[in-house]
Amino acid sequence: MFECQLTHIHNTARMWTFITVTFGLLFTRLAGAQTINDCPASLPRNSFLQVHGDSCFQFVLFRERTHTQAKADCHSNGGTLALVKTPEIQDYIYHEILSTYYGSTVKVWVGLNDIDNENIYKWEDGSPVTFSNWNTGDGPASGTTGTSHHALNHNQNDCVVLDVGLKGKWVEYPCESHPLFIVFSQNEAHMYVCQFKLHIIPTAAAATTTPPRTSGSLVTQADTTQMEILTNVEHELETTQEQGVQVTEQPNTHATEDFEVTEETEEPVSESPD
Repeated sequence: MFECQLTHIHNTARMWTFITVTFGLLFTRLAGAQTINDCPASLPRNSFLQVHGDSCFQFVLFRERTHTQAKADCHSNGGTLALVKTPEIQDYIYHEILSTYYGSTVKVWVGLNDIDNENIYKWEDGSPVTFSNWNTGDGPASGTTGTSHHALNHNQNDCVVLDVGLKGKWVEYPCESHPLFIVFSQNEAHMYVCQFKLHIIPTAAAATTTPPRTSGSLVTQADTTQMEILTNVEHELETTQEQGVQVTEQPNTHATEDFEVTEETEEPVSESPD
């Protein structure tokens, strides 16, 4: 009976310890979500710096630069002009400028151009274009179709802006300057958005000998580390439980002594002679 009660107590303690550790790890993971502190240290921590997905985005909406100058500024901090490779990133940048920064007519440089080969657009990191959001008369087809200013000057318009005033459409512009009254020219300067990789410092928990995640696996290294911790907790509880059971199996010498019955021999009573 006592052994069953002890087993029940240890099982209950094991369950609550498992729940406590699980929720503790979950809270730690949520609390460890990336913030702007994981962005490059050289970037100012202000309202123009955001974390989205696995990247930091700096919305440089407080000055205008040529494409070359903007690109150099992003590179100086270890990043690139924004790589708008997916509809999700497109919507994020467009809505942040429109709703958060109230830039309803803003144009921002992005990291797309055809500087190296006319009509062959590629992103700043060298990757090809798989998603596009060109304005009518701009992009690869603008050299053969369209009558807009940008289409007529397609060969000079090698760099790209995201135009919030055109609902986020992409428009070609000269990278440095554009003609003004035929003889003169002025710099083609716009605001811009830089993109950076998050700079995550490995924690003690991550610095384990756990094999890295393999292709196609849904278990990350962090998940494996958590499972190892839980396994260790279970092992400790099992060890404690076994030790407790062993105690109950030891002979209780005191109980034996308490309940030991000694037989007393009754000596015959000798009758005295009358």
